Amino acid sequence: MTNQTISVRQLRENFPEFKEQLEDGYNFTLVYHSIPLANITPFASSHKSTGLSKAERIRRNVVKVKKLAGGWKFKTAVTPERINQMLDERYEEMLH
Repeated sequence: MTNQTISVRQLRENFPEFKEQLEDGYNFTLVYHSIPLANITPFASSHKSTGLSKAERIRRNVVKVKKLAGGWKFKTAVTPERINQMLDERYEEMLH
């Protein structure tokens, strides 16, 4: 794993790029005004470190949401807010 020194400004301005690098296993030393502030290291369970493609991660997340929604099938796209509302309604039904 590679260790790269980056500034707080670089991290803020280029976060998506650094996030991808973290998922690829890179480590960073975060500096603020040339003073080391923190070490940023990826978790060992990072999706990319397990070899999953972005499409596979999305597919697995969709499966998780479907399980959470109780196997509901939607004819049109449903927003996360609507899914939350439906889950709240189902929970309320279970309580009564």
